[in-house]
Amino acid sequence: MPGQFIVFEGIDTGVLSEEAEKLADWLKKEGHSVVTTREPTDGPLGAQLRLLLNGRYSMHEYARALLSAADRMDHHFGVGKPEEKTVQKDIQDGKFVVSVRHLLYDYAQQSETVSLDWLMKINHFFPWPDLVIFVDVPVDTVLMKVIKEHGYEETEIKHKREELVMLRSSYLKAIAVLEEKGLLISVIESDSPEVIHRDSVKFVHQVLVGNNA
Repeated sequence: MPGQFIVFEGIDTGVLSEEAEKLADWLKKEGHSVVTTREPTDGPLGAQLRLLLNGRYSMHEYARALLSAADRMDHHFGVGKPEEKTVQKDIQDGKFVVSVRHLLYDYAQQSETVSLDWLMKINHFFPWPDLVIFVDVPVDTVLMKVIKEHGYEETEIKHKREELVMLRSSYLKAIAVLEEKGLLISVIESDSPEVIHRDSVKFVHQVLVGNNA
């Protein structure tokens, strides 16, 4: 029996990573084999994307979108070596793959400067995950964590808040378009770790029941 592909999306990477690990632990206790991962990946193409995200250098928006799709291609399909670990192989082997960010992140982050239809075309190789959970943490909650971690000054705080507001807005716009196209995104509106985990488990149960019906 094939495994399942579960993705956490949202503006708070720390919350997404924490819940991905908690859900992975829960799935293991339920008797499932689990792999955790993230996008951009830790591979060579993902490393370049992280430099872009951190402002270390710049790239044309369309080139950046293609680089992200290429990183995802390596992540999912690899280069065909039998011993290679890929998302596709793990799912075929019956494992649960739990990822922090995936297609929706690209659609949200890049659709302000690149056509969403074009983004979807260059990513059409990748099936929509079995479960996408958008964790909608309040912007100011995320901002306070960022300030505490980095010690931003007033002008930096204002700029960071604008970035977070824009990213959340882009996520919501992308979700609306994708839902119109029939793609399912489950939403959790909370910054409580207990609520986020409870609802994540509930959504996984729903997917398992639906796939076994």
